[in-house]
Amino acid sequence: MSRAIPEPSSRFGRPAPVDEGHSASRLELFFDLVYVFGFTQVTALMVQSHDASAVLQALVVLGLLWWTWANASWFANEVSTDRGLPQVGMIVTMGVVLIEALVIPLAYASSTSPMPALTIALGFLIVGIVFTTNWLVITGRDPRLRRLVLRSFLTATAPSAALLIVGALVGPPWQTFVWLGAFLLDAGIIYVNLRASPRLNSAEHFAERHELVLLLALGESIVSIGVSASTLTLDLALFGEVLCALSLAVALWFAYFTGLSASALRALKAQAGGERGASAIDAYTYLHLVLVTGVILTAVGIHVAIDRTGAPELGYFGAATLNGGVAVYLLGTMSFLRRMRGPWLIVRIGGAALTAVLIPVAAAVAPGLGVLMVAALTVIVLATEHVRARSDSPPAGPHEP
Repeated sequence: MSRAIPEPSSRFGRPAPVDEGHSASRLELFFDLVYVFGFTQVTALMVQSHDASAVLQALVVLGLLWWTWANASWFANEVSTDRGLPQVGMIVTMGVVLIEALVIPLAYASSTSPMPALTIALGFLIVGIVFTTNWLVITGRDPRLRRLVLRSFLTATAPSAALLIVGALVGPPWQTFVWLGAFLLDAGIIYVNLRASPRLNSAEHFAERHELVLLLALGESIVSIGVSASTLTLDLALFGEVLCALSLAVALWFAYFTGLSASALRALKAQAGGERGASAIDAYTYLHLVLVTGVILTAVGIHVAIDRTGAPELGYFGAATLNGGVAVYLLGTMSFLRRMRGPWLIVRIGGAALTAVLIPVAAAVAPGLGVLMVAALTVIVLATEHVRARSDSPPAGPHEP
């Protein structure tokens, strides 16, 4: 008996609600690619002037990019984004974020027009309008969710966008502080609003989305290695420094993806209702921004170190971003697991403290040695943690593997 070929579903049909077994769609994976470019541009903004103000400015832009991505991650956990208006919204957001990313290196340039800064400010507002529209369409007859969406736009997105526009028109040096205020306002009010109605439909989808964006951020450290090395003379010394930098990136990957992420996901799956939503807000939406920040700072330090290959010393900017980024990342992973009811990773706290303390030493040594030092320290921290975990676990019984 022949089987009828099913009719293809309409790409613009009614989007399906997300359930527990939902996973990231191909469009979501495609969507994240514009943020890879955004991370690269944030790194470029930091290395322009090699000072603390450039780091602060770049981190503010990173935070603004993060809120657009976080909005999409929550939206995609509510409804499938592979058809209908949600699909259109995701694609429009990709275009807006790509344009924003293009002008990031000029966002604070005092010698140019305010258009780059205004582009970022207006892009932030447009993305907010796009997702607010999508949220209102899919809320259907859920008045509580509709009120939350409107309250978030009116109390967080719109005021923050207004501050971004003001900052763009005012220009440096006040622009940095006005934009920082816009970021903090949005982060604070969104946190309060999300806490008022914490609902997470699929733990696996939400965790997967944040794992993927962190993986993309780690990819930026690899890009920094390649971009910096490609302009230099290829010799054994450079190859050695590149391998040290790669070892550091691999160690950061191990610190999250070998056990920690899976433990957190199991904990999230075991939770329900408001408890699950609160954990998603704290551990994923907010603490993963800390992790991405640590990775981006480390990527900047790697970029500076390789760019200074052959120099007598790494310098304080390179050491502060390299060591400081690793310290932030180690503390971030520890806080993430602890928020998911995991144990205190005491070794990581000590490793982060020692990494930060060694910034003056790393600044005074050759760039390659500075990278080797922080990479070796990170590996020692993870190895020590692994040994402690094995010694603390109970011995297997006669019938246990």
